[in-house]
Amino acid sequence: MAKYRSFSGPNGTVSIEVGPGTGGGSNGGLSESFGVLASVAGACADAIAKVGQDKRPSTMEVTFGLVALEDGALVVGMDSAQASFAVKLTWTGGGDAGSAAEFAEDFD
Repeated sequence: MAKYRSFSGPNGTVSIEVGPGTGGGSNGGLSESFGVLASVAGACADAIAKVGQDKRPSTMEVTFGLVALEDGALVVGMDSAQASFAVKLTWTGGGDAGSAAEFAEDFD
């Protein structure tokens, strides 16, 4: 039987099917749980920035799934088919990828 966790927000309440386990999540809202996106995207941006301009591709995509757990945490899952949310991050232009700190600042 499926389990659901409800998150309250400024536009109402949303219930999300959750899997078993904990990810160190807090009892915060859904927006707080989605903070994991800034961490993952920032790490990707740091990796891209380490590639020399002359070797950096013009477009790069990173696709992964986020799994909602019983404690409200969102974690990157190994099986994207079972993910609660599918995420695709795309960098284009081959320009400066920036740093994790710059990305996190822009993400907020």
